[in-house]
Amino acid sequence: MGTTVVEKLLRIIHFLSLFLAGLSRDGQDVLWITDEDEIAANPKKHQELTTTFGKISSHYLRHNLRHARVATTASDTGKRDVEDFVAVADIAAGALCEVLNTYLREGILPTPSLILTAPSQLENKALNLLHWFSDRGHSLKRLVLSIEPLEDSTSLRIKHLTFQGSSMNLV
Repeated sequence: MGTTVVEKLLRIIHFLSLFLAGLSRDGQDVLWITDEDEIAANPKKHQELTTTFGKISSHYLRHNLRHARVATTASDTGKRDVEDFVAVADIAAGALCEVLNTYLREGILPTPSLILTAPSQLENKALNLLHWFSDRGHSLKRLVLSIEPLEDSTSLRIKHLTFQGSSMNLV
């Protein structure tokens, strides 16, 4: 692996391990499914990813998981079910980026406790995703965090974004 790939691998694993430590519970099964990008481009890199993830995440976790597995879209059954599952996250992330970039273009910088209406020129698919994020009637939990570097600093600001209908509430 090249230096930039190793750096990307470590950055992803450390972030994921941090979230896993805070969002998982004792005895839980965890399945991480990733695209076959440069950190998991072939079986050898997939094995390196899995091993590295196990070693690093064990330093973050204060409890034991039952199973922690790493799969790629290559694990698909041929029905494209794994690919479709990963596509949900890709589509959701794309819609969130569209929403936040639209606010930025309009000169609106979301701040904590500010409720914003959906941007007026938002595409329908992004608007539908906003509604999906706001729907609390489903068992699938959706957590949206915005991680931003602070200007002239090595520190980060983390914002928890929640959605209410087609409005967005930043807490």
